[in-house]
Parts: sequence; C-alpha cells; structure tokens
Amino acid sequence: MVLRLLISLCFVSVLGSSVSAQQSLSNIYGSVTEKGSNTPIEFATAELIRLPDSTVVQGTASDRKGKFNFEQIAFGTYRIKLSFIGFEDHF
Repeated sequence: MVLRLLISLCFVSVLGSSVSAQQSLSNIYGSVTEKGSNTPIEFATAELIRLPDSTVVQGTASDRKGKFNFEQIAFGTYRIKLSFIGFEDHF
C-alpha cells in the first residue's frame, strides 16, 4: 500500500522579504506530515522547482518536526516536490 504525504504547507507564507540589488527575495516555510495521523515526517526531501522550465532551485530535508524551509528565494512561480521512501511523491 502506498501512503501519501500530507503537506501542511504553512508554506508560501512568504515571510520577511528583503531587497537586494533591486531583486526582491523571500523565504518559504512548510511542514510534512503523514495523512491521517498528522505525524511529522523527518528526512523527507523537499525540492523547490521553478516553473515553467522545471529547474530545481533549492533542495532540503525536513527536520524531526517535519519542517523545512527555502531561503533567499526570488519572487516567481514555483512548485514544491516532496518525497520520502515508501510514500508517493507529492507536488
């Protein structure tokens, strides 16, 4: 049985933007939990993918509370891909 990841993306809470060299930057925060039990998933892989060209901008792993973040991100259109062994990838 393939389990699914529930993304409690408190994310795209674009907090604290700053201006650097005339380019606006921001941070993206989120968390990964198991659907149903709401158990945090540690070491899930999170990739920030720029659209429309699907370039991976940053990658990270969730901490023991299932939280992850991307820092100093230029404004634009992105997709976040979450993956973990034994779970179906989630966008």
